[in-house]
Amino acid sequence: MELMTVTEKKTFLNKFLEKKKVKKDIELILQFLLAVDEVLSNISFVDDAMSTPNGIVINFQKDNCSNPQVLYYENSKRIDLSSESIYHKLRLHGKETPFYLELLFDVMPIEYALILDTNPFSTTTIEPNEEVEAEIDAFLSSLVAQTSHKLLLCQIDKALDERNEQLFLLLTSQLKN
Repeated sequence: MELMTVTEKKTFLNKFLEKKKVKKDIELILQFLLAVDEVLSNISFVDDAMSTPNGIVINFQKDNCSNPQVLYYENSKRIDLSSESIYHKLRLHGKETPFYLELLFDVMPIEYALILDTNPFSTTTIEPNEEVEAEIDAFLSSLVAQTSHKLLLCQIDKALDERNEQLFLLLTSQLKN
């Protein structure tokens, strides 16, 4: 997978924070990433963040009551840091140092799968999964169709506002297809 843009990362994080209630300490980290583009550009969303030089794992799994929700790994070794210390590490070093962020879910949201980068430090190999690829393609096709439909409706509204009957008829004929 290719590296995701800051805009793509921001879109995911904004939607994620809108949908999911997270603890204040985690929200602080994610809001900081949203606020500082230079740091977010150095964040890669990956699998197996524990194998990286600067890995952060945030666990949103329901059965995670006994484990810390945020873990930090430095050169593949777990370092006991609080969420606040991880936030400060990002604040102090995030503009010049790459960090690798892994979010753990009971069921991975498709939006998260779409922003995952390849982990250059991972020793696990992932075989292509045709079923997942088909699901991603279907999701993207659906998103394109929804966006196109909304755009067409806006153009129809504009034609009505401008009393352009010819354009209105042309656009509504496209709506039926």
